[in-house]
Amino acid sequence: LQAEDFRLAGLAEAATLVVTGLDDAEVPPSRWRLGAEEVTLAPGALGALAPRVARSPHPIRRPALYERIAAVARPGYRSEARPRHPARAVADLKAALPPEGLLAAQPGPAGLWIARTFPTDRPGQVVVPPTAVPGVAAACGLAAARRSVPAVVVTTAPPDPLTADIADRAVAEHLRLRLVCWDGDVDLGRTAELIAAAGPVVAWGAGG
Repeated sequence: LQAEDFRLAGLAEAATLVVTGLDDAEVPPSRWRLGAEEVTLAPGALGALAPRVARSPHPIRRPALYERIAAVARPGYRSEARPRHPARAVADLKAALPPEGLLAAQPGPAGLWIARTFPTDRPGQVVVPPTAVPGVAAACGLAAARRSVPAVVVTTAPPDPLTADIADRAVAEHLRLRLVCWDGDVDLGRTAELIAAAGPVVAWGAGG
């Protein structure tokens, strides 16, 4: 998502990377190839590794990326400021999302904060698509709602016309889909704190 992600995650210190299932639109090789030897496997081949993988006897050190993002998010989760800190807005979404629900965020400011700070409980709970196509998050939410999975779609205000149309369609179909538009109630000026923590945003065509 941000220019310094892979360096701060420690990939530059790795001797070997096992690479599988990457989407070049989301994770271009130019960002994660930092000098380590690469072993590329198809996702279906990962099971063959299981007998050779053991729990490390040493504590796993949290990477600098985790600590830097946490330093921005933790105070924000508890903030009572108005307009809301974006991390507090994320925490409010978390509290309102049903355990089985899906949260889909439109690429951009809302998607960045949700991808960086939403505390997930299970795989697939949050979707932030890798390309900034209008309506893409709403389409994910609609697909989930049509499978009887309650969905929340988050974007910044005003929503693009396709997102608004999909939300109206969900209402007409009596689906459990809620559209949340971050506006002046969320202080997106604080995105500068994320930039300071991990570099410019490079996802979604925002910087290469």
